[in-house]
Amino acid sequence: MRVLSAFLGVTLITAALCAPFAAVVGTNYPLNRTPLKVGDIISAWGNYVDDSTSKFNVNIMGDNGLNLLHVDFRPYDDIIVLNNNDGGWQQEIRPSFPRSNFGDGGMFKVSIEVMESEYKISFNDAEVEYRFPQRNPITLAKQVLLWGGSNGFEWQYLELPTDGGWTEWSEWSACSCSGVQTRTRECNNPAPASGGDDCDGLLRENQNCDGCSVAGDQQVFALYKPLAVGDIIEAWGKYADDTIKFNVNILGDDGLNLLHVDFRPYINTIVLNNNDGGNCY
Repeated sequence: MRVLSAFLGVTLITAALCAPFAAVVGTNYPLNRTPLKVGDIISAWGNYVDDSTSKFNVNIMGDNGLNLLHVDFRPYDDIIVLNNNDGGWQQEIRPSFPRSNFGDGGMFKVSIEVMESEYKISFNDAEVEYRFPQRNPITLAKQVLLWGGSNGFEWQYLELPTDGGWTEWSEWSACSCSGVQTRTRECNNPAPASGGDDCDGLLRENQNCDGCSVAGDQQVFALYKPLAVGDIIEAWGKYADDTIKFNVNILGDDGLNLLHVDFRPYINTIVLNNNDGGNCY
């Protein structure tokens, strides 16, 4: 059985976590989806205090203590230790990393990007001196563990590869005169992040509908739904030079006329009116 004896008292989070989220030392955060794939990026943010801060690390973990990648910053020695643990610590790589990279303290970012056969490690988005080979298949990766620190050092945030998820479909649009209705959805539930896949499927769907109603000289058409702010009613007509007047009306029950738009070419006028129990001319 593989055991990582250096990491004791580890907490396991079971829910999927999206976007940069608050993270703490000693917690195993499960990957939002497995397996890892080329292009995935794991990012962690920490708060460095000063040169007395002891070592701190980011770890890609599998089951039973398997550590696929151990990225251990050691400011007191001006190095980073890169290693893995597969039943025991393996041969390590020690890139030089002067403590002056941390400046006067404050927030910093560590990123691990999955490449074809190695891991690319960056500090504040600048790649460090060496990459680390993938000594174990990345398909074994299950969690990310943040560890270490002293003198007030704290890990603050973590961001994991996240595949995109669809929102619910919108309501169908009003039927166009060409006889088409449309509905849409968005790939932001959650949005893809850190190498995660885009949503699979259509952003927009269409379906056939009855199209525009064809009116005669006088005809009433039922509304598809209650009117709301932003709704538009359109009518098309054919004008002849001796046309006297013609109108469009928004009607309620029992003869209620909410809007009477009456074109009267013979007197060069539009008459706007309503009828709430009286005459509408």
